[in-house]
Amino acid sequence: KSLDRESAPLHTLDVTASDLGSPTLSSVATVKITVQDVNDNPPIFVDSSYQVSLSEDTSAGVSLVTVSAEDADEGSNADLRFSLVDDNGYFLIDPFTGTIRLAKPLDYE
Repeated sequence: KSLDRESAPLHTLDVTASDLGSPTLSSVATVKITVQDVNDNPPIFVDSSYQVSLSEDTSAGVSLVTVSAEDADEGSNADLRFSLVDDNGYFLIDPFTGTIRLAKPLDYE
C-alpha cells in the first residue's frame, strides 16, 4: 500500500533467509526504510479568520495583525510564503512572517 511520511516516517522489517539443507540454517537481517517527504500537504492557517479594528487616522507602516499557517510537510516542502489576494494597495504583508501592515492612510469617507 502507499506510504505516507506524515503518518509513518520509518518502517522496520525483519527479513529471514533460510536454506533447504538438513538441518535448515537461517539468518535474520533488519531493514530500516525511511520515507522521504514529498509536497503533498497544503498549508493550513492556524485561525480560519482574523479581525482587526483601527482608527482611520492610523499611520502608514503600523503592524495590524500577523497571520500564521502550518504545513505538515518537512524541509523546503514546509516553507511558507504569504501574499495578499486582490490587494487594493492599502495593505502590505511580509511574505515570511505573515505580518500585515498598513501601506497608506485610510479614509473612512
